Amino acid sequence: MKRYRKSLLVKVGITFVVVLVISSVQLFQRYTWTEITGRTLGVNELVLLFLGYGIFTVLSIAIYVFHKRYPFDRHQLVKVFLVHAIASLVFSLIHNLLFSVVYYVVNPIWQDYSFLLLYQDVLLNFLNSGLIFYWIAIIFSEAYDRFVKTEFSGETILVVRDQGKTHLLQMNDIQYLLSADNYVKVIARDKMVVTRESMTSLERKLDPSSFLRIHRSAVVNRSFISEINRTATGEINLVMKDSTVLPMSRRRKEAKALLATQLN
Repeated sequence: MKRYRKSLLVKVGITFVVVLVISSVQLFQRYTWTEITGRTLGVNELVLLFLGYGIFTVLSIAIYVFHKRYPFDRHQLVKVFLVHAIASLVFSLIHNLLFSVVYYVVNPIWQDYSFLLLYQDVLLNFLNSGLIFYWIAIIFSEAYDRFVKTEFSGETILVVRDQGKTHLLQMNDIQYLLSADNYVKVIARDKMVVTRESMTSLERKLDPSSFLRIHRSAVVNRSFISEINRTATGEINLVMKDSTVLPMSRRRKEAKALLATQLN
């Protein structure tokens, strides 16, 4: 949990710096333009510029939390992409709505007109900007999670949320994880927890020396493997100590090699 909060803080911090740079560049461009035309850069323009980009920094927290729930898993790539496509549209609508509120407040001249008219005008001009902002945040978050936050933190407890409840599971008690549709079942010694967190996200929190991804839908704890069986068709199954039979993907050669070494 602490590690996630730290990564979230880092992402938001970097986003703030990027937003500050972009807004400063645009401010410089506007200042240069006012020097050429002889106009003065009004306070309202400064407020709009920094608050408009600042809104994105605040909303980025929601974007990063949403990405944690729906990371890009190559086995569900189409589904996750569609989820984020819809979410990016919703984000753009909200972002432009908040930007319109700011614009409406700092520009008294617009208060004589309908707010809906202003919002429609902002959407026509800045809808694409909101979509671009969202996907920049998602791509950055995906890259950060893959290349920066890939090492096991050494924690002995796995935090799993299930319908508003938070379960603290001892790593040594977890037998295996199974994914199905939008859920992942975490089976421990004395309980089973169902969570909407992705298998990829959960796997990153597990000790790689104890847990193996034997299939796209299964991660097992070595300590709870009872035996390895090979069927007549050449398929390999793992039998867990609770008698559950789990198939092993033939393409995961490294997992098979490690298991064979462990059990021989």
